[in-house]
Amino acid sequence: MAGPVLLSLGDGPAFWGLPASTFLPVFAVLVVLPVLVRTLGSRLLKRRDGGPHRPPGPVELGFLAGGPARATDAALAGLLEQGRVRVSSSGRLSTTGGRAPADDLTGAVWTSVQFGRGTWTVHEVRTEMLGRAEFEQLRDRLTGEGLLVERGPMRVVRRLAMVLLVAVVVIAFVTFPHGTFVLAVLPAGLLWTLTDRPARGPARTTTGDAALRAASVTPGGAARDVALGGLSRYPDAGIAQALLSPPPPQKPRRRWGSGSSSGGAYGYGCGSSGSSCGSSSCGGSSCGGGSSCGGGGCGGGGGD
Repeated sequence: MAGPVLLSLGDGPAFWGLPASTFLPVFAVLVVLPVLVRTLGSRLLKRRDGGPHRPPGPVELGFLAGGPARATDAALAGLLEQGRVRVSSSGRLSTTGGRAPADDLTGAVWTSVQFGRGTWTVHEVRTEMLGRAEFEQLRDRLTGEGLLVERGPMRVVRRLAMVLLVAVVVIAFVTFPHGTFVLAVLPAGLLWTLTDRPARGPARTTTGDAALRAASVTPGGAARDVALGGLSRYPDAGIAQALLSPPPPQKPRRRWGSGSSSGGAYGYGCGSSGSSCGSSSCGGSSCGGGSSCGGGGCGGGGGD
Protein backbone atom coordinates (compact mmCIF):
# COMPACT_ATOMS: atom_id res chain seq x y z
CA MET A 1 0.00 0.00 0.00
CA ALA A 2 1.42 3.35 -1.01
CA GLY A 3 2.25 5.86 1.69
CA PRO A 4 0.33 9.11 2.12
CA VAL A 5 0.88 11.79 -0.47
CA LEU A 6 1.98 15.13 0.91
CA LEU A 7 -0.57 17.91 0.77
CA SER A 8 -0.50 20.54 -1.89
CA LEU A 9 -2.43 23.73 -2.43
CA GLY A 10 -4.49 22.18 -5.21
CA ASP A 11 -7.16 19.50 -5.09
CA GLY A 12 -4.82 16.61 -5.79
CA PRO A 13 -4.81 13.43 -3.66
CA ALA A 14 -3.89 13.92 -0.02
CA PHE A 15 -3.85 11.88 3.19
CA TRP A 16 -6.26 8.92 2.98
CA GLY A 17 -7.06 9.93 -0.55
CA LEU A 18 -8.86 13.12 0.45
CA PRO A 19 -8.22 16.24 -1.59
CA ALA A 20 -6.42 19.07 0.17
CA SER A 21 -9.52 21.27 -0.02
CA THR A 22 -11.34 18.70 2.14
CA PHE A 23 -8.55 17.55 4.44
CA LEU A 24 -7.31 20.99 5.50
CA PRO A 25 -10.67 22.11 7.01
CA VAL A 26 -10.96 18.75 8.77
CA PHE A 27 -7.46 19.14 10.17
CA ALA A 28 -8.29 22.70 11.31
CA VAL A 29 -11.25 21.32 13.27
CA LEU A 30 -8.98 18.68 14.82
CA VAL A 31 -6.57 21.42 15.89
CA VAL A 32 -9.30 23.23 17.82
CA LEU A 33 -11.06 20.12 19.14
CA PRO A 34 -8.77 19.37 22.14
CA VAL A 35 -9.22 22.88 23.52
CA LEU A 36 -12.98 22.77 22.93
CA VAL A 37 -13.31 19.44 24.73
CA ARG A 38 -11.31 20.62 27.71
CA THR A 39 -13.00 24.02 27.96
CA LEU A 40 -16.60 23.03 27.28
CA GLY A 41 -16.32 19.82 29.28
CA SER A 42 -15.05 21.71 32.32
CA ARG A 43 -17.82 24.30 32.02
CA LEU A 44 -20.51 21.63 31.81
CA LEU A 45 -19.17 19.96 34.94
CA LYS A 46 -19.10 23.32 36.74
CA ARG A 47 -22.82 23.79 36.09
CA ARG A 48 -23.77 21.05 38.49
CA ASP A 49 -26.61 22.20 40.74
CA GLY A 50 -25.51 21.93 44.35
CA GLY A 51 -28.96 22.37 45.79
CA PRO A 52 -29.50 23.55 49.37
CA HIS A 53 -26.36 23.73 51.51
CA ARG A 54 -25.30 25.44 54.69
CA PRO A 55 -23.15 28.57 54.30
CA PRO A 56 -19.46 27.59 54.24
CA GLY A 57 -17.35 28.54 57.25
CA PRO A 58 -14.04 30.43 56.97
CA VAL A 59 -11.92 27.30 56.56
CA GLU A 60 -14.29 25.94 53.91
CA LEU A 61 -14.26 29.29 52.11
CA GLY A 62 -10.47 29.24 52.20
CA PHE A 63 -10.41 25.78 50.62
CA LEU A 64 -12.85 26.89 47.92
CA ALA A 65 -10.79 30.00 47.17
CA GLY A 66 -7.27 28.63 47.32
CA GLY A 67 -7.10 24.98 48.32
CA PRO A 68 -5.26 23.54 51.35
CA ALA A 69 -2.82 26.45 51.74
CA ARG A 70 -5.58 29.08 51.92
CA ALA A 71 -7.64 26.88 54.23
CA THR A 72 -4.62 26.58 56.53
CA ASP A 73 -4.20 30.36 56.48
CA ALA A 74 -7.89 30.87 57.31
CA ALA A 75 -7.70 28.47 60.25
CA LEU A 76 -4.54 30.18 61.48
CA ALA A 77 -6.18 33.61 61.21
CA GLY A 78 -9.09 32.39 63.30
CA LEU A 79 -6.71 31.04 65.95
CA LEU A 80 -4.86 34.36 66.05
CA GLU A 81 -8.11 36.27 66.35
CA GLN A 82 -9.20 34.04 69.25
CA GLY A 83 -5.86 34.37 71.00
CA ARG A 84 -5.13 30.65 70.64
CA VAL A 85 -1.98 31.38 68.61
CA ARG A 86 0.53 34.23 68.80
CA VAL A 87 2.99 35.53 66.22
CA SER A 88 6.29 37.32 66.74
CA SER A 89 7.55 40.22 64.66
CA SER A 90 9.68 37.74 62.67
CA GLY A 91 6.65 35.57 61.91
CA ARG A 92 7.32 32.81 64.47
CA LEU A 93 4.15 31.13 65.70
CA SER A 94 3.36 29.68 69.12
CA THR A 95 0.23 28.37 70.80
CA THR A 96 -1.53 29.44 73.97
CA GLY A 97 -3.46 27.09 76.17
CA GLY A 98 -3.05 23.35 76.33
CA ARG A 99 -5.90 21.93 74.27
CA ALA A 100 -6.53 21.92 70.51
CA PRO A 101 -9.80 23.34 69.12
CA ALA A 102 -12.65 20.91 68.55
CA ASP A 103 -12.78 21.39 64.78
CA ASP A 104 -10.63 18.70 63.15
CA LEU A 105 -8.81 20.85 60.60
CA THR A 106 -8.38 23.89 62.84
CA GLY A 107 -7.22 21.56 65.59
CA ALA A 108 -4.65 20.06 63.23
CA VAL A 109 -3.32 23.55 62.43
CA TRP A 110 -3.10 24.39 66.15
CA THR A 111 -1.27 21.11 66.85
CA SER A 112 1.13 21.79 63.99
CA VAL A 113 1.94 25.23 65.45
CA GLN A 114 2.46 23.66 68.87
CA PHE A 115 4.81 21.07 67.39
CA GLY A 116 6.93 23.87 65.93
CA ARG A 117 7.64 25.01 69.54
CA GLY A 118 7.79 28.67 68.67
CA THR A 119 10.20 28.30 65.73
CA TRP A 120 7.86 27.71 62.81
CA THR A 121 6.36 30.34 60.55
CA VAL A 122 3.25 30.01 58.43
CA HIS A 123 5.36 28.46 55.66
CA GLU A 124 6.36 25.47 57.79
CA VAL A 125 2.81 25.05 59.03
CA ARG A 126 1.53 24.93 55.46
CA THR A 127 4.14 22.33 54.56
CA GLU A 128 3.28 20.22 57.59
CA MET A 129 -0.41 20.33 56.71
CA LEU A 130 0.05 19.10 53.13
CA GLY A 131 -1.57 15.75 52.45
CA ARG A 132 -3.51 15.67 55.71
CA ALA A 133 -6.59 13.45 55.76
CA GLU A 134 -8.63 16.38 57.07
CA PHE A 135 -8.28 18.10 53.70
CA GLU A 136 -9.54 15.05 51.83
CA GLN A 137 -12.54 14.88 54.15
CA LEU A 138 -13.20 18.58 53.59
CA ARG A 139 -12.93 18.18 49.81
CA ASP A 140 -15.34 15.24 49.85
CA ARG A 141 -17.84 17.20 51.94
CA LEU A 142 -17.70 20.25 49.67
CA THR A 143 -18.03 18.02 46.61
CA GLY A 144 -21.04 16.28 48.14
CA GLU A 145 -22.67 19.66 48.73
CA GLY A 146 -22.15 20.58 45.09
CA LEU A 147 -19.60 23.32 45.74
CA LEU A 148 -16.68 21.53 44.06
CA VAL A 149 -16.50 19.63 40.77
CA GLU A 150 -16.06 15.88 41.11
CA ARG A 151 -12.45 14.99 40.38
CA GLY A 152 -13.23 11.76 38.47
CA PRO A 153 -15.21 13.30 35.60
CA MET A 154 -12.82 16.26 35.46
CA ARG A 155 -9.86 13.90 35.01
CA VAL A 156 -11.72 12.08 32.23
CA VAL A 157 -12.31 15.35 30.35
CA ARG A 158 -8.67 16.42 30.66
CA ARG A 159 -7.33 13.03 29.56
CA LEU A 160 -9.66 12.96 26.56
CA ALA A 161 -8.48 16.44 25.56
CA MET A 162 -4.85 15.34 25.89
CA VAL A 163 -5.45 12.23 23.76
CA LEU A 164 -6.99 14.41 21.04
CA LEU A 165 -4.01 16.78 21.19
CA VAL A 166 -1.57 13.88 20.78
CA ALA A 167 -3.65 12.60 17.86
CA VAL A 168 -3.34 16.00 16.16
CA VAL A 169 0.44 15.89 16.55
CA VAL A 170 0.64 12.34 15.15
CA ILE A 171 -1.57 13.16 12.16
CA ALA A 172 0.48 16.27 11.40
CA PHE A 173 3.75 14.35 11.69
CA VAL A 174 2.57 11.64 9.29
CA THR A 175 0.96 14.01 6.81
CA PHE A 176 3.13 17.09 6.50
CA PRO A 177 6.75 17.38 5.38
CA HIS A 178 9.40 18.01 8.00
CA GLY A 179 9.60 21.68 7.08
CA THR A 180 5.90 22.31 7.64
CA PHE A 181 5.22 19.89 10.50
CA VAL A 182 6.00 22.51 13.13
CA LEU A 183 3.79 25.07 11.39
CA ALA A 184 0.96 22.53 11.28
CA VAL A 185 1.01 21.79 15.03
CA LEU A 186 1.90 25.32 16.13
CA PRO A 187 -1.75 26.54 16.25
CA ALA A 188 -2.74 23.58 18.41
CA GLY A 189 0.14 24.22 20.78
CA LEU A 190 -0.60 27.93 21.04
CA LEU A 191 -4.31 27.37 21.70
CA TRP A 192 -3.54 24.77 24.35
CA THR A 193 -1.01 27.01 26.08
CA LEU A 194 -3.12 30.16 26.00
CA THR A 195 -6.17 28.42 27.44
CA ASP A 196 -4.28 26.33 30.00
CA ARG A 197 -4.47 28.82 32.82
CA PRO A 198 -3.62 27.50 36.30
CA ALA A 199 -6.74 27.30 38.44
CA ARG A 200 -6.91 29.22 41.70
CA GLY A 201 -7.83 26.50 44.12
CA PRO A 202 -9.95 23.42 43.44
CA ALA A 203 -12.37 23.37 40.53
CA ARG A 204 -15.54 25.01 41.83
CA THR A 205 -19.05 24.58 40.54
CA THR A 206 -21.24 27.59 39.81
CA THR A 207 -22.75 26.98 43.24
CA GLY A 208 -19.28 27.21 44.78
CA ASP A 209 -18.59 30.45 42.92
CA ALA A 210 -21.89 31.85 44.19
CA ALA A 211 -20.97 30.89 47.76
CA LEU A 212 -17.70 32.83 47.48
CA ARG A 213 -19.46 35.87 46.05
CA ALA A 214 -22.05 35.80 48.82
CA ALA A 215 -19.32 35.55 51.48
CA SER A 216 -17.42 38.50 49.98
CA VAL A 217 -20.34 40.86 50.72
CA THR A 218 -21.13 39.41 54.16
CA PRO A 219 -19.39 40.94 57.20
CA GLY A 220 -16.99 38.56 58.87
CA GLY A 221 -13.91 38.33 61.06
CA ALA A 222 -10.23 37.92 60.32
CA ALA A 223 -10.59 34.27 59.32
CA ARG A 224 -13.13 35.09 56.62
CA ASP A 225 -11.06 38.01 55.34
CA VAL A 226 -7.99 35.79 55.01
CA ALA A 227 -10.03 32.98 53.45
CA LEU A 228 -11.21 35.28 50.68
CA GLY A 229 -8.12 37.42 50.12
CA GLY A 230 -5.08 35.77 51.70
CA LEU A 231 -2.91 36.72 54.67
CA SER A 232 -2.49 40.27 53.40
CA ARG A 233 -6.16 40.81 54.24
CA TYR A 234 -5.66 40.19 57.97
CA PRO A 235 -7.25 43.21 59.71
CA ASP A 236 -4.17 44.02 61.81
CA ALA A 237 -1.56 45.32 59.36
CA GLY A 238 1.32 44.55 61.73
CA ILE A 239 0.29 40.93 62.16
CA ALA A 240 -0.30 40.61 58.41
CA GLN A 241 3.23 41.83 57.75
CA ALA A 242 4.66 39.36 60.28
CA LEU A 243 2.74 36.45 58.76
CA LEU A 244 3.99 37.37 55.30
CA SER A 245 7.65 37.36 56.39
CA PRO A 246 9.94 35.43 54.01
CA PRO A 247 10.38 31.75 54.91
CA PRO A 248 13.52 30.95 56.93
CA PRO A 249 16.29 28.95 55.26
CA GLN A 250 15.98 25.97 57.61
CA LYS A 251 13.94 22.96 56.54
CA PRO A 252 10.73 22.20 58.44
CA ARG A 253 10.52 19.17 60.69
CA ARG A 254 8.31 16.51 59.19
CA ARG A 255 7.83 14.16 62.15
CA TRP A 256 5.71 14.62 65.21
CA GLY A 257 7.72 14.56 68.41
CA SER A 258 7.57 15.44 72.05
CA GLY A 259 9.51 17.87 74.15
CA SER A 260 9.13 20.93 76.28
CA SER A 261 8.47 24.28 74.70
CA SER A 262 11.63 26.20 73.89
CA GLY A 263 12.23 29.57 75.48
CA GLY A 264 12.18 32.90 73.75
CA ALA A 265 9.80 35.67 72.93
CA TYR A 266 6.61 34.76 71.13
CA GLY A 267 4.76 38.03 71.65
CA TYR A 268 4.17 39.98 68.46
CA GLY A 269 6.67 42.83 68.28
CA CYS A 270 8.20 42.16 71.72
CA GLY A 271 11.84 41.44 72.32
CA SER A 272 13.39 38.41 74.00
CA SER A 273 12.36 37.15 77.40
CA GLY A 274 13.01 39.69 80.07
CA SER A 275 13.39 42.66 77.76
CA SER A 276 11.53 45.82 78.51
CA CYS A 277 8.51 46.80 76.44
CA GLY A 278 8.23 50.29 77.87
CA SER A 279 5.45 52.16 76.18
CA SER A 280 5.91 50.46 72.82
CA SER A 281 3.09 48.56 71.17
CA CYS A 282 2.81 45.14 69.55
CA GLY A 283 1.11 45.11 66.17
CA GLY A 284 -1.18 47.92 67.15
CA SER A 285 -2.00 46.57 70.64
CA SER A 286 0.07 47.28 73.74
CA CYS A 287 1.97 44.53 75.53
CA GLY A 288 0.37 43.55 78.77
CA GLY A 289 1.81 42.37 82.04
CA GLY A 290 3.58 45.54 83.20
CA SER A 291 6.83 46.99 81.94
CA SER A 292 8.44 43.69 81.07
CA CYS A 293 7.47 41.33 78.28
CA GLY A 294 8.70 38.34 80.22
CA GLY A 295 8.31 36.15 77.15
CA GLY A 296 4.67 37.04 76.91
CA GLY A 297 3.00 37.74 73.59
CA CYS A 298 0.41 39.85 71.95
CA GLY A 299 -2.59 38.08 70.61
CA GLY A 300 -3.94 38.13 67.13
CA GLY A 301 -6.50 40.80 67.64
CA GLY A 302 -8.34 39.05 70.45
CA GLY A 303 -7.61 37.43 73.76
CA ASP A 304 -8.82 34.48 75.72
